[in-house]
Amino acid sequence: MRSFSVGLVVVTALVCLTPEKVFAQQDTAAGPRFREAFASLPEGRTVKVLRSSGTTVGQYGGIVGDSLALRTSDGPPVTLALDDVEAAWSRKHKAGKGALVGGIVGVVLGGLLGAAAQSFCTGLSDGGDCGSVSGNIVVGALGGGAIGAGVGALIGAVIPGWKPLAPAPGR
Repeated sequence: MRSFSVGLVVVTALVCLTPEKVFAQQDTAAGPRFREAFASLPEGRTVKVLRSSGTTVGQYGGIVGDSLALRTSDGPPVTLALDDVEAAWSRKHKAGKGALVGGIVGVVLGGLLGAAAQSFCTGLSDGGDCGSVSGNIVVGALGGGAIGAGVGALIGAVIPGWKPLAPAPGR
């Protein structure tokens, strides 16, 4: 009977003290959200962390126990307790949004330029082939869209923004 109760205690301890449950017991309500949010980030990504003592910006270095490791530009690496984190953001660039906006603007301006080129060619031509109006508009729109998307992507790549990782409840 004694060996049965010892075995039952050992099995219960193994089931109840798995690493996931140990971490879950140590975390506050915000801890698991931030642990999961930071786990999906690649190391080296620039992050901004809001705590009650202020804001820290640095390169993400990973999760160490119950702390977040950051490399800051103004000193040695720091560790911040996940329990103290109120909100966090990751640096993102706007290349996709820039390409979309630039492409739309390029299509409109390119189409207008194609139409203007058609009327300019017709005014100068003595019966020569200037192509169709719709063909020139389409070619101008496609060319303008491609050029606009490229320029917009380049502009968006140099304009950074912050993407929320896990805001605090009520924010």
